[in-house]
Amino acid sequence: MGLGKNNNHRLTTPSHVVFTQLVTQHGQDAVISERHTTPLVTGKFLSYQSPTGFILHGGKTDEWMAMNTMSSTPASVIFTLLLEGELAFGYDNQAFHLSSQSSQTQNGIGLVVNLKQESTFHRRINEHNHIEKLNIILEPKWFKQRVNSIGASQLNHFLSQHLAHQSFQLTDEIIEAAQRLISTSPPKAFLPLQQFDLQAQMLIQQLFEVMIPQLNKQSSHTSNLPVAHNFQDEMKSILHYINAHLNEELCLDKIAKNCALSVSSLQTKFKQQLGLTVLSYVRQKRLEFAKQQLKLTDCTVTQAAYDAQYHHPANFTIAFKKMFGLTPNQWVDKIRKDPLDKQL
Repeated sequence: MGLGKNNNHRLTTPSHVVFTQLVTQHGQDAVISERHTTPLVTGKFLSYQSPTGFILHGGKTDEWMAMNTMSSTPASVIFTLLLEGELAFGYDNQAFHLSSQSSQTQNGIGLVVNLKQESTFHRRINEHNHIEKLNIILEPKWFKQRVNSIGASQLNHFLSQHLAHQSFQLTDEIIEAAQRLISTSPPKAFLPLQQFDLQAQMLIQQLFEVMIPQLNKQSSHTSNLPVAHNFQDEMKSILHYINAHLNEELCLDKIAKNCALSVSSLQTKFKQQLGLTVLSYVRQKRLEFAKQQLKLTDCTVTQAAYDAQYHHPANFTIAFKKMFGLTPNQWVDKIRKDPLDKQL
Protein backbone atom coordinates (compact mmCIF):
# COMPACT_ATOMS: atom_id res chain seq x y z
CA MET A 1 0.00 0.00 0.00
CA GLY A 2 3.06 2.28 0.02
CA LEU A 3 2.74 2.81 3.79
CA GLY A 4 5.73 2.26 6.07
CA LYS A 5 4.97 0.49 9.34
CA ASN A 6 5.31 2.41 12.58
CA ASN A 7 8.97 2.71 13.68
CA ASN A 8 10.23 0.93 10.58
CA HIS A 9 10.85 3.94 8.36
CA ARG A 10 14.07 5.79 9.07
CA LEU A 11 14.78 9.35 7.99
CA THR A 12 18.33 10.41 7.22
CA THR A 13 19.49 13.54 8.99
CA PRO A 14 19.15 16.56 6.70
CA SER A 15 20.10 20.16 7.25
CA HIS A 16 18.46 21.78 10.24
CA VAL A 17 15.28 23.73 9.65
CA VAL A 18 12.20 24.14 11.82
CA PHE A 19 9.97 27.10 11.11
CA THR A 20 8.78 27.82 7.57
CA GLN A 21 6.27 30.09 5.91
CA LEU A 22 4.37 30.26 2.61
CA VAL A 23 4.96 33.33 0.46
CA THR A 24 4.46 34.42 -3.16
CA GLN A 25 7.66 35.09 -5.06
CA HIS A 26 7.85 36.14 -8.72
CA GLY A 27 4.29 35.07 -9.39
CA GLN A 28 4.49 31.61 -7.80
CA ASP A 29 3.98 30.20 -4.32
CA ALA A 30 7.02 29.17 -2.29
CA VAL A 31 7.82 27.70 1.12
CA ILE A 32 10.77 29.51 2.67
CA SER A 33 12.83 29.35 5.86
CA GLU A 34 14.46 32.21 7.69
CA ARG A 35 17.81 30.37 7.43
CA HIS A 36 17.86 29.93 3.64
CA THR A 37 17.83 32.46 0.84
CA THR A 38 16.40 30.03 -1.74
CA PRO A 39 12.91 28.47 -1.45
CA LEU A 40 12.55 24.96 -0.07
CA VAL A 41 9.44 24.23 -2.14
CA THR A 42 7.82 26.02 -5.10
CA GLY A 43 4.66 25.44 -7.10
CA LYS A 44 0.91 25.95 -6.92
CA PHE A 45 -0.60 25.63 -3.44
CA LEU A 46 -4.22 25.20 -2.40
CA SER A 47 -5.43 26.48 0.97
CA TYR A 48 -9.10 26.64 1.93
CA GLN A 49 -10.97 26.68 5.24
CA SER A 50 -14.63 25.75 5.17
CA PRO A 51 -17.07 27.27 7.68
CA THR A 52 -18.42 23.73 8.18
CA GLY A 53 -15.23 22.55 9.91
CA PHE A 54 -12.77 21.20 7.37
CA ILE A 55 -9.57 22.55 5.80
CA LEU A 56 -7.95 21.79 2.45
CA HIS A 57 -4.19 22.00 1.91
CA GLY A 58 -2.37 20.71 -1.14
CA GLY A 59 -1.10 21.50 -4.59
CA LYS A 60 1.43 20.62 -7.26
CA THR A 61 4.92 21.39 -5.96
CA ASP A 62 8.63 20.81 -6.52
CA GLU A 63 11.07 20.34 -3.64
CA TRP A 64 14.57 21.79 -3.99
CA MET A 65 16.63 20.66 -0.99
CA ALA A 66 16.65 17.98 1.73
CA MET A 67 15.12 19.31 4.93
CA ASN A 68 13.12 18.23 7.95
CA THR A 69 10.39 20.67 8.91
CA MET A 70 8.39 20.58 12.14
CA SER A 71 5.21 22.25 13.27
CA SER A 72 2.33 21.82 15.69
CA THR A 73 -0.94 20.25 14.50
CA PRO A 74 -4.24 20.57 16.40
CA ALA A 75 -6.57 17.68 17.20
CA SER A 76 -8.16 16.54 13.92
CA VAL A 77 -8.68 13.71 11.46
CA ILE A 78 -6.33 14.16 8.51
CA PHE A 79 -6.71 12.56 5.09
CA THR A 80 -3.58 12.64 2.91
CA LEU A 81 -4.18 11.88 -0.77
CA LEU A 82 -0.90 11.45 -2.64
CA LEU A 83 -1.42 11.48 -6.40
CA GLU A 84 2.21 11.84 -7.46
CA GLY A 85 5.63 11.68 -5.78
CA GLU A 86 6.76 10.51 -2.35
CA LEU A 87 6.01 11.72 1.17
CA ALA A 88 7.94 11.01 4.38
CA PHE A 89 6.25 12.47 7.43
CA GLY A 90 5.02 11.71 10.91
CA TYR A 91 2.99 12.80 13.92
CA ASP A 92 4.73 12.58 17.30
CA ASN A 93 6.48 9.17 17.21
CA GLN A 94 4.45 7.71 14.34
CA ALA A 95 6.20 7.66 10.95
CA PHE A 96 4.83 7.16 7.45
CA HIS A 97 6.26 6.81 3.98
CA LEU A 98 3.87 7.11 1.05
CA SER A 99 4.74 6.53 -2.59
CA SER A 100 2.38 7.05 -5.49
CA GLN A 101 4.41 4.58 -7.56
CA SER A 102 4.75 1.62 -5.20
CA SER A 103 4.72 -1.94 -6.46
CA GLN A 104 1.08 -2.24 -5.36
CA THR A 105 -0.45 0.92 -6.75
CA GLN A 106 0.04 3.09 -9.79
CA ASN A 107 -2.84 5.42 -9.06
CA GLY A 108 -1.78 7.17 -5.89
CA ILE A 109 -2.30 6.28 -2.26
CA GLY A 110 -4.44 7.54 0.61
CA LEU A 111 -3.82 7.68 4.35
CA VAL A 112 -6.06 8.80 7.21
CA VAL A 113 -4.69 9.58 10.69
CA ASN A 114 -6.65 10.47 13.82
CA LEU A 115 -5.10 13.03 16.17
CA LYS A 116 -6.97 13.11 19.45
CA GLN A 117 -4.67 15.82 20.81
CA GLU A 118 -2.26 18.52 19.76
CA SER A 119 0.68 16.78 18.05
CA THR A 120 4.09 17.54 16.59
CA PHE A 121 4.11 17.17 12.81
CA HIS A 122 7.35 16.16 11.05
CA ARG A 123 7.81 16.43 7.30
CA ARG A 124 10.80 15.44 5.20
CA ILE A 125 11.42 17.58 2.12
CA ASN A 126 13.31 15.62 -0.55
CA GLU A 127 15.42 17.21 -3.26
CA HIS A 128 14.07 16.79 -6.84
CA ASN A 129 10.75 15.42 -5.58
CA HIS A 130 7.64 16.48 -7.51
CA ILE A 131 4.48 16.13 -5.47
CA GLU A 132 0.79 16.34 -6.24
CA LYS A 133 -1.27 15.90 -3.09
CA LEU A 134 -4.32 16.99 -1.16
CA ASN A 135 -4.71 17.08 2.63
CA ILE A 136 -8.21 17.23 4.09
CA ILE A 137 -8.27 18.18 7.78
CA LEU A 138 -11.51 17.48 9.63
CA GLU A 139 -11.76 19.54 12.81
CA PRO A 140 -13.52 18.22 15.95
CA LYS A 141 -16.49 20.49 15.26
CA TRP A 142 -17.02 18.73 11.92
CA PHE A 143 -17.72 15.49 13.79
CA LYS A 144 -19.77 17.25 16.49
CA GLN A 145 -22.15 18.45 13.80
CA ARG A 146 -22.62 14.86 12.65
CA VAL A 147 -22.52 13.02 15.97
CA ASN A 148 -25.92 11.40 15.45
CA SER A 149 -25.00 10.10 12.00
CA ILE A 150 -21.70 8.43 13.00
CA GLY A 151 -22.99 4.92 13.50
CA ALA A 152 -20.24 2.64 12.20
CA SER A 153 -18.59 0.82 15.12
CA GLN A 154 -15.28 0.68 13.22
CA LEU A 155 -15.33 4.45 12.78
CA ASN A 156 -16.20 5.09 16.43
CA HIS A 157 -13.29 2.90 17.51
CA PHE A 158 -10.95 4.67 15.09
CA LEU A 159 -12.00 8.10 16.38
CA SER A 160 -11.34 7.02 19.98
CA GLN A 161 -7.66 6.16 19.34
CA HIS A 162 -4.88 8.75 19.20
CA LEU A 163 -2.65 8.17 16.14
CA ALA A 164 -4.94 5.49 14.72
CA HIS A 165 -4.28 5.29 10.98
CA GLN A 166 -5.34 3.43 7.86
CA SER A 167 -4.05 3.42 4.29
CA PHE A 168 -6.35 2.85 1.33
CA GLN A 169 -6.39 2.79 -2.46
CA LEU A 170 -7.63 5.82 -4.34
CA THR A 171 -10.50 5.17 -6.72
CA ASP A 172 -10.67 6.89 -10.09
CA GLU A 173 -13.52 9.05 -8.76
CA ILE A 174 -11.45 10.17 -5.75
CA ILE A 175 -8.43 10.96 -7.91
CA GLU A 176 -10.53 12.97 -10.34
CA ALA A 177 -12.22 14.91 -7.54
CA ALA A 178 -8.90 15.62 -5.77
CA GLN A 179 -7.25 16.81 -8.99
CA ARG A 180 -10.19 19.11 -9.69
CA LEU A 181 -9.87 20.74 -6.25
CA ILE A 182 -6.07 21.02 -6.45
CA SER A 183 -6.31 22.75 -9.83
CA THR A 184 -8.92 25.28 -8.68
CA SER A 185 -8.36 28.39 -6.62
CA PRO A 186 -11.21 28.82 -4.10
CA PRO A 187 -13.64 31.30 -5.72
CA LYS A 188 -14.54 34.57 -4.02
CA ALA A 189 -18.05 34.92 -5.42
CA PHE A 190 -20.82 33.41 -3.28
CA LEU A 191 -22.34 30.81 -5.62
CA PRO A 192 -19.05 29.46 -7.07
CA LEU A 193 -17.65 29.23 -3.54
CA GLN A 194 -20.65 27.17 -2.42
CA GLN A 195 -20.08 24.85 -5.37
CA PHE A 196 -16.39 24.49 -4.48
CA ASP A 197 -17.26 23.69 -0.87
CA LEU A 198 -19.88 21.15 -1.99
CA GLN A 199 -17.34 19.39 -4.24
CA ALA A 200 -14.99 19.07 -1.26
CA GLN A 201 -17.80 17.67 0.91
CA MET A 202 -18.64 15.09 -1.75
CA LEU A 203 -15.00 14.02 -1.83
CA ILE A 204 -15.01 13.62 1.96
CA GLN A 205 -18.05 11.37 1.66
CA GLN A 206 -16.29 9.24 -0.97
CA LEU A 207 -13.26 8.91 1.30
CA PHE A 208 -15.32 7.62 4.22
CA GLU A 209 -17.08 5.15 1.89
CA VAL A 210 -13.67 3.72 0.95
CA MET A 211 -12.05 4.04 4.37
CA ILE A 212 -14.62 2.59 6.77
CA PRO A 213 -14.64 -0.98 5.38
CA GLN A 214 -10.83 -1.08 5.65
CA LEU A 215 -10.44 0.25 9.16
CA ASN A 216 -8.07 -1.64 11.45
CA LYS A 217 -8.18 -1.39 15.22
CA GLN A 218 -5.28 0.62 16.60
CA SER A 219 -3.86 0.84 20.09
CA SER A 220 -4.17 4.11 21.93
CA HIS A 221 -1.21 6.30 22.89
CA THR A 222 -0.63 8.70 25.71
CA SER A 223 1.17 12.00 25.95
CA ASN A 224 3.16 13.65 28.72
CA LEU A 225 1.45 16.93 27.91
CA PRO A 226 -2.16 17.89 28.67
CA VAL A 227 -4.73 16.54 26.21
CA ALA A 228 -6.53 19.38 24.47
CA HIS A 229 -9.57 17.42 23.26
CA ASN A 230 -11.06 17.29 26.78
CA PHE A 231 -11.04 21.04 27.21
CA GLN A 232 -13.68 23.63 26.54
CA ASP A 233 -13.61 25.20 23.09
CA GLU A 234 -12.20 28.41 24.59
CA MET A 235 -9.24 26.52 26.04
CA LYS A 236 -8.65 24.77 22.71
CA SER A 237 -8.41 28.18 21.09
CA ILE A 238 -5.87 29.34 23.68
CA LEU A 239 -3.70 26.24 23.22
CA HIS A 240 -3.89 26.52 19.45
CA TYR A 241 -2.66 30.12 19.59
CA ILE A 242 0.22 29.24 21.91
CA ASN A 243 1.30 26.22 19.86
CA ALA A 244 1.20 28.23 16.64
CA HIS A 245 3.48 30.94 18.07
CA LEU A 246 6.06 28.96 20.03
CA ASN A 247 8.87 30.41 17.94
CA GLU A 248 7.92 33.93 19.02
CA GLU A 249 8.18 35.85 22.27
CA LEU A 250 5.10 34.86 24.29
CA CYS A 251 4.08 36.87 27.35
CA LEU A 252 0.85 36.69 29.31
CA ASP A 253 -0.34 40.06 28.02
CA LYS A 254 0.12 39.02 24.38
CA ILE A 255 -1.60 35.64 24.82
CA ALA A 256 -4.50 37.14 26.76
CA LYS A 257 -5.03 39.94 24.23
CA ASN A 258 -5.11 37.56 21.26
CA CYS A 259 -7.57 35.29 23.08
CA ALA A 260 -9.82 38.20 24.15
CA LEU A 261 -9.24 37.54 27.85
CA SER A 262 -7.80 39.42 30.77
CA VAL A 263 -4.49 38.15 32.13
CA SER A 264 -6.11 37.07 35.39
CA SER A 265 -8.91 35.22 33.57
CA LEU A 266 -6.38 33.50 31.31
CA GLN A 267 -4.29 32.36 34.27
CA THR A 268 -7.33 31.15 36.21
CA LYS A 269 -8.77 29.13 33.31
CA PHE A 270 -5.40 27.60 32.54
CA LYS A 271 -4.73 26.59 36.13
CA GLN A 272 -8.22 25.15 36.61
CA GLN A 273 -8.26 23.06 33.44
CA LEU A 274 -4.60 22.10 33.07
CA GLY A 275 -3.25 22.23 36.60
CA LEU A 276 -0.23 24.32 35.56
CA THR A 277 0.53 27.90 34.68
CA VAL A 278 0.47 29.33 31.17
CA LEU A 279 4.23 29.90 31.08
CA SER A 280 4.89 26.39 32.42
CA TYR A 281 2.90 24.98 29.51
CA VAL A 282 4.81 27.15 27.04
CA ARG A 283 8.13 25.91 28.47
CA GLN A 284 6.96 22.26 28.27
CA LYS A 285 5.90 22.58 24.65
CA ARG A 286 9.13 24.30 23.65
CA LEU A 287 11.23 21.64 25.39
CA GLU A 288 9.23 18.84 23.78
CA PHE A 289 9.76 20.54 20.42
CA ALA A 290 13.49 20.92 21.08
CA LYS A 291 13.73 17.22 21.98
CA GLN A 292 12.20 16.24 18.64
CA GLN A 293 14.40 18.80 16.89
CA LEU A 294 17.57 17.20 18.29
CA LYS A 295 16.21 13.79 17.37
CA LEU A 296 15.34 14.51 13.75
CA THR A 297 17.92 17.02 12.53
CA ASP A 298 21.59 17.87 12.80
CA CYS A 299 20.66 20.85 14.97
CA THR A 300 23.19 21.74 17.68
CA VAL A 301 22.21 21.99 21.33
CA THR A 302 22.91 25.72 21.21
CA GLN A 303 20.58 26.18 18.23
CA ALA A 304 17.87 24.07 19.88
CA ALA A 305 18.17 26.25 22.98
CA TYR A 306 17.84 29.40 20.88
CA ASP A 307 14.78 28.04 19.03
CA ALA A 308 13.22 27.15 22.40
CA GLN A 309 13.65 30.83 23.39
CA TYR A 310 16.47 30.14 25.88
CA HIS A 311 19.14 32.82 25.61
CA HIS A 312 21.56 30.88 27.79
CA PRO A 313 22.25 27.22 26.82
CA ALA A 314 23.03 26.38 30.46
CA ASN A 315 19.47 27.26 31.49
CA PHE A 316 18.17 25.15 28.59
CA THR A 317 20.27 22.19 29.75
CA ILE A 318 18.91 22.44 33.30
CA ALA A 319 15.29 22.66 32.13
CA PHE A 320 15.74 19.84 29.58
CA LYS A 321 17.20 17.46 32.18
CA LYS A 322 14.49 18.32 34.70
CA MET A 323 11.78 17.41 32.19
CA PHE A 324 13.32 14.41 30.42
CA GLY A 325 15.88 13.04 32.89
CA LEU A 326 18.80 13.55 30.48
CA THR A 327 20.81 16.57 29.42
CA PRO A 328 20.49 17.56 25.73
CA ASN A 329 23.96 16.13 25.02
CA GLN A 330 23.07 12.88 26.79
CA TRP A 331 19.89 12.70 24.71
CA VAL A 332 21.83 13.19 21.47
CA ASP A 333 24.38 10.53 22.53
CA LYS A 334 21.53 8.13 23.29
CA ILE A 335 20.04 8.71 19.83
CA ARG A 336 23.39 8.05 18.16
CA LYS A 337 24.03 4.86 20.15
CA ASP A 338 20.56 3.38 19.63
CA PRO A 339 19.50 3.58 15.94
CA LEU A 340 15.90 2.67 16.85
CA ASP A 341 15.59 5.92 18.76
CA LYS A 342 16.61 7.83 15.66
CA GLN A 343 13.33 6.97 14.00
CA LEU A 344 10.24 9.09 14.29
